[in-house]
Amino acid sequence: MSLQERVKMSERSRRLAGWVFFMLAAMATAGCGGQPATAPTVISLRKLASYYGMFTSSHKGTAPANEGELRAFIKEKAADADLDGLFRSARDGQPYVVTYFGATKVLPSTVIAYEKEGQAGRRFVAYSTTDVRELDEPEFKLAVDKR
Repeated sequence: MSLQERVKMSERSRRLAGWVFFMLAAMATAGCGGQPATAPTVISLRKLASYYGMFTSSHKGTAPANEGELRAFIKEKAADADLDGLFRSARDGQPYVVTYFGATKVLPSTVIAYEKEGQAGRRFVAYSTTDVRELDEPEFKLAVDKR
């Protein structure tokens, strides 16, 4: 093979490699429709956990004793907050089950709120760290039993 033929072949290889790289990069950035939207239930649980944490922080580590106390605190911090939407799952339509500890200190691994029914055997659960996870029934029971 002549030098000229090798140069042409090398040029084609570089173009092909560039094209393959471009296609791989395009597929990687496109993904499957971009980032998935965060579920409304996850957003409301995260907000609820955040307010719960703010309450606990501003009350020397003491958690709210009941829903009325937490609602009053949220209204004080965010007068325009949709409390009914904040305390209800958009997915199962049920009010969240919120755990009120009162004088008890709350640990980071503590489940503070969760969906009453969830969907398809799975429930969203909010931890005191504001982490929200979707758990199947065995995982849910294990997480709630830790309280």
